[in-house]
Amino acid sequence: MAGNHMIRFRVNKEQFDRIRSDAFTSGYLTPSAYMRDLALNRNLICLDIKVSELCKDIKRVKEVLCNG
Repeated sequence: MAGNHMIRFRVNKEQFDRIRSDAFTSGYLTPSAYMRDLALNRNLICLDIKVSELCKDIKRVKEVLCNG
């Protein structure tokens, strides 16, 4: 299997310039590395939020079962 896969999306000139500027300002050598980290970190943040919500739900169910 290939080691690289490509995801493509369209942006206008202003959006591309901002992405490139943000990437270099953040210390990335390429806009693609910046976008990859943004996408992966966003997924981790969403996953962390979901796990936290699930833990709260489990605690509520446990309290109901133990008290009821």
